[in-house]
Amino acid sequence: MTGTGSTNGVEVAGNITTAGGNVTLIGTGGTGFGVDVQTGSTLGGTTNLDIQGTSTGGTSINSAVGLATAGGNLFLTGNQDIVATTLAAGGGAIEVTTNGFLRATGDITTAGGNAITIRHGGGGITPFIVGNPAVNGIGGAIANGTLAEDITTGSFLFTFVQGNNRIISVPDPSTLTHSSGSSSNCTTTPGSFCDNLPESGTVPNALNTDEILTAEPEAVTDYALTVLDIEASLTADFVGHFGFDTPTLASPAAIQQNLKEINEATGAKPGVLYVYFAPQAVEPVAPQVSQLPSDQTKSLGSEEVLWSTTHNGLTIESLPWQQARRPDNVPPRASDPLELILITPEAPPVRLRLPDVRRDQFMAMARTFRNEVADPSKIRTTSYLPSSQQLYDWMLRPLERELAAQNINNLSFVLDAGLRGTPLAALHDGSGFIIERFSIGLMPSFSLTDTRYRDVRDMTLLAAGAAEFEAQVPLPAVPIELNTIVASLWPGTLLLNQDFTPENVRRERQQRPFGIIHLATHGEFRPGAAANSYIQFWQEQVQLDDIRELGWADPTVELVVLSACRLAVGDEQAELGFAGMAVQSGVKSVLASLWTVDDTGTMGLMLEFYQQLQSAPIKAEAIRRAQLHLLNQQVRLTQGEVIWTGGSVELPPDFGAGSKQFSHPYFWSAFTLVGNPW
Repeated sequence: MTGTGSTNGVEVAGNITTAGGNVTLIGTGGTGFGVDVQTGSTLGGTTNLDIQGTSTGGTSINSAVGLATAGGNLFLTGNQDIVATTLAAGGGAIEVTTNGFLRATGDITTAGGNAITIRHGGGGITPFIVGNPAVNGIGGAIANGTLAEDITTGSFLFTFVQGNNRIISVPDPSTLTHSSGSSSNCTTTPGSFCDNLPESGTVPNALNTDEILTAEPEAVTDYALTVLDIEASLTADFVGHFGFDTPTLASPAAIQQNLKEINEATGAKPGVLYVYFAPQAVEPVAPQVSQLPSDQTKSLGSEEVLWSTTHNGLTIESLPWQQARRPDNVPPRASDPLELILITPEAPPVRLRLPDVRRDQFMAMARTFRNEVADPSKIRTTSYLPSSQQLYDWMLRPLERELAAQNINNLSFVLDAGLRGTPLAALHDGSGFIIERFSIGLMPSFSLTDTRYRDVRDMTLLAAGAAEFEAQVPLPAVPIELNTIVASLWPGTLLLNQDFTPENVRRERQQRPFGIIHLATHGEFRPGAAANSYIQFWQEQVQLDDIRELGWADPTVELVVLSACRLAVGDEQAELGFAGMAVQSGVKSVLASLWTVDDTGTMGLMLEFYQQLQSAPIKAEAIRRAQLHLLNQQVRLTQGEVIWTGGSVELPPDFGAGSKQFSHPYFWSAFTLVGNPW
């Protein structure tokens, strides 16, 4: 249900009941509420309940009754305050996101340890108080069925995490230092952490040279991960999430051969960069290595360090990349060190370990980076630069010599869990953004990626989308975007508004083997199972686990573009959906956004992307050029016209006659090429 009004957007004055279905309420209000759930109303029987409110009146969502799901997730999203009584999810997670404050008079509860996440706009100035809902807080408790994780009282000025319960604001400045030393012993299960990871607080300051950057090289006694180990581990994550068959694992030799073929076919000089966290040493099964059976002694003991250096005070160790297998059931730890493996067409793979860079500090820095880039209130600042440059220093600075020596100009990132929502295009080396030197992409794993090259420049396009939906925020620029693409930039067929149905998309694809499919619509990559994530059509959604039914795999679609997606922040299951969509849908590449970007900015980037795709040899180069044109203000909004390097298009009067620049990475770095970048 969608509504827009000068006072309230959507008013619920009666009962909305389903037999296990989903309910979505989206309201855009004026002086009143975006969504107003009034006294006497009930929302019952829903699997998932999603309420999104936008208002200029100070309160986005106002609910006079308790909000609950029967067995799924509960999502509340508002640009301003959210007012409620109780929130309960019977079998899923609760996620509340507001740029203002949350005031709930009762409890917020889930069952079975399911996550409760509250993101509020206190900003380190206004605390979130558990026990007092007067300004920013709740009257009851935050409880997920795990007693040790319950938050029953307290005032939280900064981000606070207790198990799966999270109150997210800004980091505590007093904790912005490196925490040295290993964690204490604890009992874990495979996949769990021994150390609690902060959501966005306790960001270690890796620039503190007195504490971290002058560390001496240390002997490495961990079990090493080979490329095959990493490929096996990452591939298994996606196979488990989607349920498809396990592919043949890509060896370093196979990857190098593939990169050589790409170089010969396109002229690009590609590299694959693995960014992951190495498992820590564990106690051997016998007191001494010599007491182990002979076939095990080869995989235990000290690992050779080929060389060690200090770069800008940061210890970097070079390790053999052909090493012993990783033992089973070694859980990840917050103190696991960062490792990098670079594979290029010609030279031997390079494997580096940064023993002073821990999993927890890297993850926290990555979250801070994304939060700074994705915040539209900061588009006139460069607040993202410290975290952007720090991540660059950790991931790419140690490899600059190898990258330059081999003239690498295209990088595919294969990232560890928790990092796949990083806006890689906004990484900054202190002089410029990464896209000023490299075209980039994100692979779920090399083994899962269809790396065959085909030139898309002779292919036709199916463009489809809608400006208005029954249960989604309108996208008023979509008709202009799609008509301009088909009329001026790329030959193809257009399906708009009521014609934008799964059946029509499937039928058109059967009749004509479009190589490119452009969907100007909403897409959500959410926590939990693949069925929680979806692509929105005119009046229905196609869940991610059903997306192959659209028929994009036979023959294989080269590129799917989703121009209005968003990814749940900090959720590994949602990241699997985003990074694995190309595999699940049976296509080679997906261009999608990590967050919903300004409508006119998205249109400008999309028009420029197709302009550049006409001449770029690979898809990653086309999106790189388009992003650079936004950065350099060659794509902009000027007096009601969207201008790109190939022309301009006038917006209708109801868009206003204003001007806008899209140079901040908020507008362009969300767009990520997933799968095959070539």
